[in-house]
Amino acid sequence: MLYLGDVFAIVVTLTGIFLSVWAMIVGLGLLFDSKVTEAAERIEANPLRQILLGALIAVVPGVLTFAMAVSAFPMLKLLGLIGLLSILLVGVFGAGGIAKVIGKRISSYSPETNSFSAYSKGAALMVGSCFVPILGWLFVAPLFLFASLGAGWSGLRVRSSSSELVA
Repeated sequence: MLYLGDVFAIVVTLTGIFLSVWAMIVGLGLLFDSKVTEAAERIEANPLRQILLGALIAVVPGVLTFAMAVSAFPMLKLLGLIGLLSILLVGVFGAGGIAKVIGKRISSYSPETNSFSAYSKGAALMVGSCFVPILGWLFVAPLFLFASLGAGWSGLRVRSSSSELVA
C-alpha cells in the first residue's frame, strides 16, 4: 500500500530526473553550440539514418560496455562504466540537436520567442514526452535515445575548420 510519503518520494525523484536531464541538455547545448548545431543539421537532413546509426551504437558498443560494467573484475567494471558514460555523453549532444530542431519549430509558430527560450522549451518537451506512461517509456524514449546517439555521433565526428578555431 502506498502512503503519501511514498508518492511524494516518487514525484520528487521524477522531478529531479527531469530537471537534471533538461539542465544537461541545455548546458551542453550552450557550451558546445557548434557540435549541437551540427547534430541538429544531421537529424534534420536524414532522421531515419541517425536513428539506425544510434540503434547500432546502442546495440554493439552499448551491450559490450554494459557486459564489462557488470563484470566481477574491478578494472573491467571501471572501463565498462566509462564506456557507458561516454555513450550517454554522445547521446546528450544528439539530444541537444533534437532539442534545437524542436526549438526551431516552436519559434516558427511563435516568432517573438527568443532562441534560448525556444531551445529550453524544446529540451523540456523532449524530456517530458519520455515521461509519458507506456507510450513515452516504450516508444518515444527509445526513439529519442537512438536518434540522439546517431545525431550526436555524426555531429561529434565533424571537424571544425581552422578559421573557426582562430576566431
